[in-house]
Amino acid sequence: MKSSHRSWWTIGYGILCGAAFAPLSLALAYFWPWAQAFGLTVWACGAGYALLLAVWSRRGARVVIFPLLVMLAAVFTSGSRLGLIVMALTILAWVRSGVCFSGAGLKKLALELALSGGAVLILVLLPPRGLTGLALGAWTFFLVQSMYFVLDPGAEEERSLETDPFDRACRRAERILTETT
Repeated sequence: MKSSHRSWWTIGYGILCGAAFAPLSLALAYFWPWAQAFGLTVWACGAGYALLLAVWSRRGARVVIFPLLVMLAAVFTSGSRLGLIVMALTILAWVRSGVCFSGAGLKKLALELALSGGAVLILVLLPPRGLTGLALGAWTFFLVQSMYFVLDPGAEEERSLETDPFDRACRRAERILTETT
């Protein structure tokens, strides 16, 4: 799947999360206190995105289980909404750049800091008020996250080349030919 398709899928998933955020939060608030219902909704949206990333990277869902369990534990231990969101951003950055699309360390770190920092900056400057604000915040988060595949389109192409045996053999042959000349 090309990077532009992944950006559009991320935006579409953000619209879905934005539309489901208020009803899901309200439904979960019947069973848990509001802070935990909010956290579980954030976790559900993040878990869905982590699973999308795992599928796109062809690594399988099992590679994101531990990060998602850590994020779920943060839902019940975090003392503030902002702290929970920063923890969720950190874990999603870990899933995307550390687990699913690992590569050049400093470049990935800078990209994740820019995207996560941008999301936190938007949250701090324009804090969501009410359920409509939370829904728009969820959509805006995924809108910002879709920039990952625009700013780093080579991540998944390099990964797909690694899995294709013909391309792997072709690169090896090119490497042998350039070394001997």
